[in-house]
Parts: sequence; C-alpha cells; structure tokens
Amino acid sequence: MAPRDAACRGYGLSVFLFLAAVSSLPGDIQSTGGNLLFDANNDGSAEVAIQGKNLGIGTASPSTNLHVMGNTYISQNLGIGTSVPASNLEVQGSRGMNLQTISSNTTISGNSVILADTSSANITLTLPYAGNAAGRIFKIKKSNIANKLSVKGGGNLIDDSPIIELPSGNALPHLNIISNGKQWYILSSAGNVTPWKPTSLSNCILWLDANDAANVTLTSGNVSQWSDKSGQGFHFTQGTATAQPLYLVSGRNGMYVVKFDGTNDQLSKSRDWGKYLDVYLVGRFHTTPGSTDHFFCGSATTEYGLKHDSGDMYFNSGGPNVNRTISGSTNYHYFRAFVNNSDIGLSIDGGAESTSSGATDYPDTILNLGGISSAYGKVEIAEFIIYNMKLATSDSNTVLTYLSYKWGF
Repeated sequence: MAPRDAACRGYGLSVFLFLAAVSSLPGDIQSTGGNLLFDANNDGSAEVAIQGKNLGIGTASPSTNLHVMGNTYISQNLGIGTSVPASNLEVQGSRGMNLQTISSNTTISGNSVILADTSSANITLTLPYAGNAAGRIFKIKKSNIANKLSVKGGGNLIDDSPIIELPSGNALPHLNIISNGKQWYILSSAGNVTPWKPTSLSNCILWLDANDAANVTLTSGNVSQWSDKSGQGFHFTQGTATAQPLYLVSGRNGMYVVKFDGTNDQLSKSRDWGKYLDVYLVGRFHTTPGSTDHFFCGSATTEYGLKHDSGDMYFNSGGPNVNRTISGSTNYHYFRAFVNNSDIGLSIDGGAESTSSGATDYPDTILNLGGISSAYGKVEIAEFIIYNMKLATSDSNTVLTYLSYKWGF
C-alpha cells in the first residue's frame, strides 16, 4: 500500500500520521514499514515521533527509548526502578551525576560534582551566580592532600563568607552547597572546611566589624566600645557620652554600621601602630563632606589618615600624600590604603591604585575613628581592618573580595 496521510482535526489541533503501511484500525494504529510522525503544530514538521522502540517529544529523531528536547513537566510522581513512587521523584537503584575534574582555576558551569586535583598548585573554584541557580546543589571534593582549594561565591556569599577554604593536609575535605537564589549555603562539609575571614592572614592586627553586634558595646544606645576581633585586643573606646557615635541597625546592605556625627564623635585606641600598615575600610560620608572630614587619623590632621577634600579622597602619612577622585561621596565605598616605609598607596572600590614615594612619618601612637577636633568626619563605618605589613597582591585582592561580597558592592 502506498504511504498515505490521515488528518484528525478538532479544537484547533491537527495531527498528521505518515505511515508506511496500515494493517488494521480496530482501535490500534500499526506501522509495518516505517515511523510514526506527528505534526502537532500543523506546521509541516514533526514534533513527536516513534522510531522503532524510541519515542521522541520535541524531536523527530529520538536517540533513546525516551528522548525529550525541551522542558519536561510531571504533575504527580515519577518512579525510576519502581512502579509505585512514594515521592515526586523516587529512584531505586544507582544514581549518577555529571562529573567534572579540575586541576586549575575554574568557574563551574553545569556540572554538579567537582573533583579538584590540587596536586600541582592551589586552585580557586568560582561558583555561578546564585541568582541564576536557585535550588542547585554542588558537591565539591578535594582529590589530593597537597595544596588548598578555595571556593568563591561568584559574586555571592557562601554562609556569609565570600570564600570557603578546603585546606591541605592528611584529610580530603568535601563540601556540599545549595543556592536559594540570593546566596550559597553550606549543607554539609567534612575535613576542616573553613570560611575565609580577615584573620586567615596572619598579619591582621585589627578587625572592627560593625555587623557583629556581640563586639559592639552600647551605653544608652550609643557606642562606648567597638571591640577588636583580630585577637590582639585593640578595642576602640569613648568614655564621654556626648562624643559616642550611634549604632545604626540598618546601614549598608541591611547590616549594622557605626555613625559619627562630624561634630565631636570619636572612638580611639592608643598603641604603637608600627611602621608598615595596610588598611581596609568600608564606609561613607552620610552628608556632603567638607575639606577636612576624616574617617580616621592620628593625633593631628597631618598624621596618618584618610579624609575627603574637594571631590577627592586623600591618604596621608605625615610625609607624602596620595589622592583619588571619589564619585558619589555620600555613597558607600570600600577603600584600601597602605604605608610601606617610603611609599604609600590608595584605591577605591577595588579600582586603580594611586601611589606616592618619599620619606614617611610612621603612623602615630594613636588612631581616632571619626577624626579629631577641627577635622571630625560625618561618616559611617561598616568595617575596618589593618595588617602590619603591605599585603601581597593576591592577599590584598582576597580582602577586597571579602569586603565587596559581604557589603553588597
């Protein structure tokens, strides 16, 4: 019998069957010499096909028993290895997931299981943007005890940290994480998996974190002490009630900040701050700053300090100073400034760095947050970190990444 078409029309749906031969039609459609092709869209192309034992949906050339091109929706339960599934998806038997082995810095794409071979060097693994991966679970495993694996959030935090480290050592650590569409969360881990923090670098001598309320002491609602989290015990205090800054419940990115009024608010700590410092600060001017508004400084405005003047941010060391133009001075920014024997530097929001050389007057024996008389700052400070040496570029970038992710830049 020559091939023929049969068309069924109803409710706007047209179905074309292209049959090589039809033996009988008592309720069954049988093909004795070819495929069954269904033109469900009535556009001259087959969207559903039966070829031999294979069924294709969205393809006219199914390559397996069931081949679906496009999304699949199951309104009830699906069983694999069982005909009576008790949940939306029940698998009885083994289960495989797509596997990727890496040996160098990599950004994850579609693979769900990652084996990291760190035998040759430290590796950084960057997660995809959490906003595009809601519900995704990644399993990450170190496959070699040498070196370390750093997992970055890809623009998002991982359990409130931008970086999770799987260290070197005898254990082979692993990490299971999930996205909620906003950030990544750790489901489980083993093998000394640790979130990165400023004290992960050994030269941290000061860490003030406004969002850690346990380290902020309030007196009548004002900040009388901001405690150091570095372990060095360099706590900043203010005993005069009228000079104590405010503690804002919802500052940058919905987190706490410390607000100085620009009139007399100040927190101070006296100590020998050393010869070499690398400073990281997140903050803003809460009103348009003048020419002497300071985030911090020593015992005089010419001493070690960070201030605003005529649209620029200035960092001075008592000798040379360096400046960078700041755009949107009442916006939050994150700053990096260093003094290193004969040179100083300043960058804003992880951008280009301005440097200057010359004999520096080493940092004073006191640091004042919020400035000093005649140079108080109308500022809010979210986080303040100091290292007692100029960090290597890779370490400095890690600190900047931490601040950027945490405070929502």
